Amino acid sequence: MSKTSAASEKSVGYTNVALGPIRRLNELWSLLQLFRSTEFVTNIVAQVQASLKEIETVSGKPCVDCDILEVGSGQNMIQLACLSLENRAIGIDTESPVPDDFDVRALIRLLREDGTVRAAKTLLRSIAGINRRIRKAYIQETGAPKWPKLDVRKMDAQNLTFDANSFDVVYSRAVFEHISDPASALKELRRVIRPGGVFYCVFHLYTSDSGCHDIRIFNRSKSRPPFWAHLRPDVQHLVCENTYLNRLRLQDWYRIFQEQMPGAEVTPLMDGKNPSSLDLQALREQGELKDYSDAELLSPSVKVVWRKPEDAQ
Repeated sequence: MSKTSAASEKSVGYTNVALGPIRRLNELWSLLQLFRSTEFVTNIVAQVQASLKEIETVSGKPCVDCDILEVGSGQNMIQLACLSLENRAIGIDTESPVPDDFDVRALIRLLREDGTVRAAKTLLRSIAGINRRIRKAYIQETGAPKWPKLDVRKMDAQNLTFDANSFDVVYSRAVFEHISDPASALKELRRVIRPGGVFYCVFHLYTSDSGCHDIRIFNRSKSRPPFWAHLRPDVQHLVCENTYLNRLRLQDWYRIFQEQMPGAEVTPLMDGKNPSSLDLQALREQGELKDYSDAELLSPSVKVVWRKPEDAQ
């Protein structure tokens, strides 16, 4: 494993990272700013629709009336709602699903099961009306008559309770960078995919500029840290990682997928946005980031597509 890898042996909750009260309040404020617009709902719906078309191409059949598992549904659950439009979809997450009617009892349950940070974030979303705006935007974007009743279960991808060959599709986006032992999760997911079924995953690459998950980068804040600060010892102290990250590098992912899903297509996705190759060149001329390839620095995400062989056991 490469020098930036630091995966632990047990599953880690998304919010189980100590930031301190000031940084956590800043993070909550940044999240509020991020969710002020519903443009991200439009983007997510488009992403899922495009992904389903890719899955259809790989599987060779329409993605309709299928059994789909989404890994990491999160609190928004927009992706799961989209996947449920024409299919039977189940979502799993290491943190408790948020009920449609969030009340005092639900808040107490979240406090007990997932801790103060998750409960506070959920309460803030409820007070600010974020979930209500998200669901309204979803209905407008998809033409669905209403927000669907979703099947979301608290479960670790590294220890699934589903029977073997239960799903036609396993879908995940922006989750695998948070899984402490991706190899174990992939072994389990491979088990529950039916022969001929498809695994489709997009995850954030740690070595990209935004791979540290500093919310200020996502918000394009003027106070954001310098480019690739989390990989540069002199400015690492300026970074505020707001969640657990396994810190795997691109070569680690290539190896893991080759071992667990032989033949999987692993594709770094360069978006051509800031930072650019010119920004990278300027830093390299100063002697920095020479241990990293262009692909792992300039690719915010990695897409993985795999079809389980028809004769697989």
